[in-house]
This record gives sequence, C-alpha cells and structure tokens, in this order.
Amino acid sequence: MVGIMANLPEIVKISTLDDQVMEVTGKVISECTTLMRALELPYDPITHEMFVPVRSAKLKNAVKLLEFFDLDRPFIPEVDRHFFLQGDHPGMTFLHGLSDEKKAEMKYVIEYLECDRLIDCLGVYILDTIKESCTYDDIPECLEICTTDNKIITVSKKVIKECKTLRKHYKKYGTDVKLVTFESRMYASILMVLGLCDLKTPHVAIAWPAENAQMTPAYSRNVLAFWKANQSVMNYFNSMTNSDLYEITVVMMALGITRICDLYRVYVEEKRTHLM
Repeated sequence: MVGIMANLPEIVKISTLDDQVMEVTGKVISECTTLMRALELPYDPITHEMFVPVRSAKLKNAVKLLEFFDLDRPFIPEVDRHFFLQGDHPGMTFLHGLSDEKKAEMKYVIEYLECDRLIDCLGVYILDTIKESCTYDDIPECLEICTTDNKIITVSKKVIKECKTLRKHYKKYGTDVKLVTFESRMYASILMVLGLCDLKTPHVAIAWPAENAQMTPAYSRNVLAFWKANQSVMNYFNSMTNSDLYEITVVMMALGITRICDLYRVYVEEKRTHLM
C-alpha cells in the first residue's frame, strides 16, 4: 500500500454515467478501495479516464464531503467518528443542507466506492440524527426560569435543546418555573455565545482524556479543528474579563450546556498551552 500511495497521480480524471468528466485528487482516490483497485489496472492518467458508474452530481457530493476531512492523516474510526458528530464540523453542516434523497444517493455512492471513512461517519450521522429527533420531540416551545435576583426569564426551545438541566427539569416537573443559581444579567453572555454557534446541528460532548493524561497527536489536531471552527466564540472569550468568564462558567454549569462547557475548556487548554 505504501508503494501505491507513493505513486498516486496528483489529479485523476473520472468519467461518470452521464458522460461528464470530473477531476479528483490522488488523496481522494486513496480513500476509496474501489478506485485504488482501478488504479492497479493498466492506466495512463494523461490519455485515459477512470470510469465510475454513477451520475456526476452524486459523485460530486460524496467527494465534497470527503474533502472536509484531513486526508493527510489515516482514518481512525473512534476519533473521526467523534469529531464528525460535533455540530460544528463542516462536513456535518454540509450534510444537514442536503435533502434526504441526496443523502440516500450519497450513501449508495460511498458504498460503491468502498470509502471506509465516509461509510463510518455517514452511518453514525444517520443513527445520531434518529436519536436526536426522538430526544427532542417533546421539548416545549419555551420554559421559564427564576434567577437569584427574582427575575423570570423565558428560555426558547432552541436554547432548551442545549441545556441538559432544563431538559431533565421539563421531563420531571413539566413547565413549572425552575430556580437557577445565577443573576438575570449573567444570562445575556450565554445567549451571546450560543448565538455564535451553529445550533442547527446537535453537539456531541468531547470525551476528554483522564486528568494528567496526554492527548494523542490525532486528538490534539481535532481539538484544534474544533477551536478553528468556533473562532468567533474564542474571539468573544478573549474579549472578556476574567470576571465575565467566571460568570459564563456559573451559568453553563447551572444549565448544563455541554457545548459551551467544551468550548470553554478548549479555550482554557489552548491558552494554557501558549503560556507553557
């Protein structure tokens, strides 16, 4: 396999079922067992085109999804799967923008191509979407919370989805007012952070290494990607005083907002790394 990888052409032309020709990189080819087998046949990339029996639009969607991943590193199912399910992963955002019909077409294409990275990630995406749709079916349009300064705040359904504490409260007590351990003014900062996030897709909690355990290089790269995907949140954190940041931690812990907990930890870990 190392020899084949070393001899991969930079660009390969592919002819599709609807007589279209598209170009893909050697890195894309290396991800697809079917295409790698085709390269082992007598092949001249200058004068010949590789034929793939699917329509060009369907193949383009599969290739576009694949290019959202870091193809310079090997596929590690546990790591790739976890970070793909993060709501801020660009591949996840791309999938959410496709119709169910186009997702089904993509599934057929990636199975034909035998692309393990996409087969795995699309599979967990489908399962996670089913799970989340069941989880959020009964969430009300809003809930009321009472802050320590005796203010009643109405929390929208979009925010409730992010708050583990409020979801548990609703299941147990219904729409009764919930008491929280922060002042009303502190809620505005959390809304600001959530407003900077892509809430259309569910967040999967980061499985952080045990205390004092070192991150693997692959894990570190994915955490860095999570940072970059949420650069606007990190900039907002940077603009805040230590007192403001502390208040955010109070609210996120009280409401159980896993997305912000992970964002804040990534922010703190990155700052600590720079200091060291």
